[in-house]
Parts: sequence; C-alpha cells; structure tokens
Amino acid sequence: MTPQTATAPRSYDLDWLRVLAFCILVPFHTGMMFNTWGFHIKNVETTSLLDHIMIFQGQWRLSLLFLISGAGVFFALRKRTVGEFRRERWKRLGIPLLFGMAFIIPPQIWVERSMKGHTTLDYVQWWLRDAFTQGTYSEGSTAGNISWHHLWFIVYILVYSMLFIGLLAKLRTQSAQDKINRAVDWLSKPFLFLLPAIVFGLFEQLKTYFPVTHNLTWDWYNHAVSILMFSCGFVIASSERVRNLFQRQRWTALSVGLVCTVICYIFYWLPEDNFTPLQLIPYRFLKALNYWAWICAFLGMARHYLQFTNSFLSYANEMVMPFYILHQTITLVLGYFILPLQMGLWVKFALSTFGTYVIALALVEVIRRVAFLRPLFGLKSLGKARDKDFVNPLPTSASEQISALG
Repeated sequence: MTPQTATAPRSYDLDWLRVLAFCILVPFHTGMMFNTWGFHIKNVETTSLLDHIMIFQGQWRLSLLFLISGAGVFFALRKRTVGEFRRERWKRLGIPLLFGMAFIIPPQIWVERSMKGHTTLDYVQWWLRDAFTQGTYSEGSTAGNISWHHLWFIVYILVYSMLFIGLLAKLRTQSAQDKINRAVDWLSKPFLFLLPAIVFGLFEQLKTYFPVTHNLTWDWYNHAVSILMFSCGFVIASSERVRNLFQRQRWTALSVGLVCTVICYIFYWLPEDNFTPLQLIPYRFLKALNYWAWICAFLGMARHYLQFTNSFLSYANEMVMPFYILHQTITLVLGYFILPLQMGLWVKFALSTFGTYVIALALVEVIRRVAFLRPLFGLKSLGKARDKDFVNPLPTSASEQISALG
C-alpha cells in the first residue's frame, strides 16, 4: 500500500503531548526510590505521600504514551510504504533496543545487585563476567541479569508496529475514513465520546488473571489495553474530525476526570487486595473511565491551546528518544551514590530528579553531535532531515502531490 497524505497541515499539539509525557517520567521513576512501592533500589526512609501523588499520574501515563505512539505511526506511514515503515522502525527502535540492553540497562542491574549485596565485583568486572551469562533478569531473583527494564516500552511499540501496521494502514482508505467520520457524528452527542471506557473497563478485568509483567510473552492485560490505546492513537491522528471532537468536549472530559479522581481518592485508590472479587468489577470500570476521561481532556486541551511551535519544541522533539533511553539508568546510578547519604528524603528526591534532568540533557547534547552515536539512540544520521512525526506537510504542487502519494 502506498503512502497517503493526510489533510491536517500541522499537529504540534501531539508533539507537545509527547514531549510533556516523556518529561514527567523522571520525577515518576525518581519517586519510585522513595515511595512505598517495590522498585530496583529503595531509600531507607520512604513516604506514602509520594504514593498518593504518583498514583494519579500512574492511571493514564503509559496509556497516553501508547496513544501518542500510535498517532506517530500514522504520520510516519504517510511518507512510506508499509515495507519502508517496517525497515525504518527497526532502525529507529530495534537498534537502540539491542544497544540499550547491552550497554544502558546493565548499570541499572549492577546497581541493584551491588546495593542488595548480591555482588562485590566492580562494574567492569561484573559486566564482563556476569552481565550476559546468568540468564534473564527476574524481579526478586539474585542471578539473571539480561533485561530490557524500562525499554520494555520500545519492545512493545516495535512489536505492535511490525504486527499491526498492515491492518492499521487500511484505516487510511477513504471508505475507512467515511466510517470513522460517521462514528464521530454519533459520538458527538453528550458524553458518548466516553464510551470507549467501557471497552477499557472490560479489559481491566483481565488484570485478575494476567498481572502486568512487561515480559512480552505473558502480559495479556497490558497488551489488551496498550494495543487498543495504540490503535486509538492511529485513528485519532487519521481524522481531523476525531481530534476536533476532543477539542469540543475538552471541558466535559476534564470534569468527568476530576469527579472520577475525587471518588478514587476518597474510596478507591487502595491496594486491590482490599476488595472482594465483586467489588473489583465496578472499581476497574471506574478506573478505566478515569484514565480515558483524562486522556480525552489532554487531547482536547492540547488541540485547543498547544497548536504552535517554537525552538524548544523543535529541540525537544529530537531529544525525546535518547532522553528516554538514558533517564532511568542515570536515576539509578545517582541513587547508588545519593541514597546512602545522611540527608532528608525530600533533599535526596530533589537531587536525584534535578541530577537526572541535567545529566541526561548533557549526554543528549553529546549524542546529537556524534554521528556514530545517533542511530544507537534512535536518531537519524547527521545530514538527513529529522523525521517530524507529527508535522504533516501538505503538497503544494502537482509533482509534490505525486511524490507524497508514493
């Protein structure tokens, strides 16, 4: 199937959402060292206050990232055939994944092994002897060291892109767009745009049988929600009418999200072990409505208020991928040095968060300027035009139109 040009001239709102969504990963992963949830390394002192702050973000953070990734696939596919897209995705995702598993993730595992007393080797000795010889990493295990850790997100996006791009590409046809537009007309009625929350609520029930593992092969609840969000992103990007619907309904979505959040904070955001199986069913439907309402609100607000670009957005678009690859390793290495210090929890949290931003941005600046490093971190080679996933140039001449249509 040949590429098809979309009708939207610009999509800076999705650019902004992508940048903002990845930026908030740093305080979230830093907070994991100081809240009461399980994580690779923990501060001696923890606080449940961070639990209450982070649980709100945790409801929609990953779903929003999968949705934005699906939107990015639509715009990337505009200029490529399906075969070209698959080859490009392997270069932009597969190579960084393999490089990351070999060189970016091992420091995280060594920090965990060292701080928990599972190894006395220095990092170089450990990497040469143990990093790739003891099997795959498993939470709670003291042996296996091969892992993709936070790069699981890249694994899933790569697999979804390879498996489903043929089906998603069919949504670019005129008949598919006509069906989408008819659905938008129906969903434009008050509150009907929230109906997908019912499907997400049904998927939430899978969590009882398939808890989140991030291991790809046995993560069916996570796959169900993530694939649907990924597909929603593709559909949303494909239709101006869908995105205009979210813009019109942004205040309704925000109101529903606020109400759901208040209810959750009063009654629900407790460990699921506190609920009977019967109580879990409405809880999970409410949870699905909550995160879908917030995602709708974010899409609508961005569509209304963030349809512009500036030098920061141009820079941030390029640095998102290497920043994401690096950030958690920097956080854990900083934690290795900061957590044992005799200082307050919030001082350590601030130092870890600020230090991660500063070091990650400094390293990204180096990566952007070194030709052989760029493809290892998902960047195009120097000298090639940067792929602006959410920028949709309209052809202005007959020859450009032919070129755009492949």
